[in-house]
Amino acid sequence: MIHPLVIQESLVCRFRYWSESIQEGMYFKHDLYTYFQSFSAANRLAAYAAAYEQIEQGNAVCITVSETRYIVWLSLRTRDANGNIDALLSREVSRNKANQEEVCLDS
Repeated sequence: MIHPLVIQESLVCRFRYWSESIQEGMYFKHDLYTYFQSFSAANRLAAYAAAYEQIEQGNAVCITVSETRYIVWLSLRTRDANGNIDALLSREVSRNKANQEEVCLDS
């Protein structure tokens, strides 16, 4: 089984790029990644579960780790090869917006 690359967040270079809207990306050792999902440090297992789910779908994955969070990133090379990351990211953005609206309604 392929495993995600796991690195300290402080070792990556972050950037923004345009793909139908402004997206967040990161660069590490000649590879470019796009932001997928973030998790608090307490939700480490959820971060790894999300990463392995993406690996099973054929995406190359990197997880950055800091004292406060885990961020799952998807390889932009995978995007070019599979062509499915745009749809995946759109679904994730929609789900995050729905979750934020629920939180606002609960407040």
